[in-house]
Amino acid sequence: MGDAVGDPDRLRKTDHQRESAERTVPPFPAQLRRLRVQRGMSLADLARRTHYSKGYLSKIETGAKPVTTDVARRCDEVLGAGGELLRMARETEVPPPEARVRTAVCRPSRRRTRAGSSAGSGRRPSWSSGSSNGSVAGR
Repeated sequence: MGDAVGDPDRLRKTDHQRESAERTVPPFPAQLRRLRVQRGMSLADLARRTHYSKGYLSKIETGAKPVTTDVARRCDEVLGAGGELLRMARETEVPPPEARVRTAVCRPSRRRTRAGSSAGSGRRPSWSSGSSNGSVAGR
């Protein structure tokens, strides 16, 4: 047996480590990074050519931010992935926030209005402009 430093087996990942690594990085980010490195591009190069910031692309590569179809399309074109990145992004796409809001359960509001009545009471709030005759000041 060799010492720990010279032992080539210490560098091999176990099945558990490999499976864990595969689970933590979603497919799109891993593929984006693989293609970028394979093409010899830095994040700064990719950022310059896609017109996205290096920090934003880094967050996408690490899985910290979800990818949008626009980012995927631009990266796909720059890296020459033949539509692979765009396809992967569409498979893992998260619905936009406004789509998620529409599916949420709506509950009546219990906040107070300006006149002090409850928002769901059916009474209209009184908004005073300081003028009782309804005329607009300055006319």
